[in-house]
Amino acid sequence: MSVLRTILLLGIFAVLACSKEDDNEPSDPFLDSWEVINGSGVGVSELIGTVYSFASDGGFTASKDGVTQVGTFTRTDTELTLDFGNTTVKYLYSITGNQMSWASTATGRNLTLQRR
Repeated sequence: MSVLRTILLLGIFAVLACSKEDDNEPSDPFLDSWEVINGSGVGVSELIGTVYSFASDGGFTASKDGVTQVGTFTRTDTELTLDFGNTTVKYLYSITGNQMSWASTATGRNLTLQRR
């Protein structure tokens, strides 16, 4: 009887361990919160500290100093379009680990964002 109980407990621990590991691994690393930590180009100093949060429904928020803007986004594997309703901004983007890079070919602005 104790062998059966041991096998059952080991099975439960294995399932729980796999579930926890899966919870820590996002299926889409883009869908998260990202903070602008540095960059170059016009207007970058005003963007440092802005937190962008992207949702699976195509919505996003951009928050800084208690002010939040809401918009929608579309993306491909390399291009990101942010639509603030009255302004649309396009970036080339890439994700490496916990950092995301944005580069605007239109403005020359480059941003580095850190996963929060």
